[in-house]
Amino acid sequence: MKRAAKPAAVLVTLLVAVFSFYNIAKNFGIIQTDYSYVSLVYEAEAEDRYYYSRLSENGKIAYTLVLPEIYRHSPKIEIPRLSDSDFNSLIYALSYDNPDLICFSGECRLQRTGGVYYFIPEYTHTSSEHDALMQRLESAAGKILSSQNRYSGEYAKELYLHDSLCEVCSYDYADTADLTVSSYDALVNGSAVCEGYAKAFKLLLDRAGIKSYLVTGIARDESGKTEGHMWNVVTLSSGNYYVDPTWDDMSVIEGLPDSEHFYFNVNEQMLSRDHFEIEPSDNGCNSLAENYFNKNGSLYEAYNSLTRDALAKAICKGVRNGQNSCEMLFVTADAYAKAKKELVDEKKIFDVLRGAQRIDSRVNFTSVEFITSDEIMYIRFAFK
Repeated sequence: MKRAAKPAAVLVTLLVAVFSFYNIAKNFGIIQTDYSYVSLVYEAEAEDRYYYSRLSENGKIAYTLVLPEIYRHSPKIEIPRLSDSDFNSLIYALSYDNPDLICFSGECRLQRTGGVYYFIPEYTHTSSEHDALMQRLESAAGKILSSQNRYSGEYAKELYLHDSLCEVCSYDYADTADLTVSSYDALVNGSAVCEGYAKAFKLLLDRAGIKSYLVTGIARDESGKTEGHMWNVVTLSSGNYYVDPTWDDMSVIEGLPDSEHFYFNVNEQMLSRDHFEIEPSDNGCNSLAENYFNKNGSLYEAYNSLTRDALAKAICKGVRNGQNSCEMLFVTADAYAKAKKELVDEKKIFDVLRGAQRIDSRVNFTSVEFITSDEIMYIRFAFK
């Protein structure tokens, strides 16, 4: 005669069966994972996380689940169902919003097991290597940021961070498969391509409490060559501005200071001279209130004796501030052509220097190096 099964054994058997059915049903998509428990903690920071704010609802849930796990180097993270387009947007959002994700390669996969979706990240370093790299990154960024309090106001701090980045980083012209695209490359190794510059600038701005986000597009250089490019949109109290620290870096040109400022806080009209197909396209960069040349009185609508007097005063001001360079940006092609002809081709910049010396005897330069750009109507002088 069979003995009756014990109640406890029956309960265990029933629970195992239910659990097995649940897993099978979940894998086949009959039962969907409930993500209502996920608190969208980054929603309060949406203004600081531009690409997060553009994600679908499921994309935002996935971002919230994935980001902390990437910092932990997790190999597999369950996420809600995403289309291929939403998954690609998620990858960009994670990379572009978080410039300190230096070991996240962006070569990720969306894995589906039955009805369950997983984010499979790829890492360029191990977890222990990542910790050491992060310490170096924080140290390099902290060294720059430690001096930001010397500057009053968001414009002055932004300018300081821009010039500091150009001072510590040089453009990486090496033709290799391993592109230097991270903030670590720019701030620690001191060599990066445009993506590294843009991410490093965003990291510094983030830590300084200044809002910004990355944009991409096509840029054309003086030779007419075009290529993919990345730069920044910076949000100040007066509006949004484009900043391209890569193209402002002059550290590879001997005889000139490390940075120029043509691409510092420019509007859509100025940038469109050589930057195209901008994504995202509508960034509200319409003002010149915080433009470098406008702030410094070196945005010229004409070229005449008043222009030369203003240039002489600008040279004196630079000397008082320990600078040996001066930049000029012109609104019209006619004014630029006249200035270039007289100051550069006919070398009348020396007449201006003599006028500056009459104002301030500390102006005692005897030679001049210069760069010009016909396309953007720009002249820069470096004095020795």
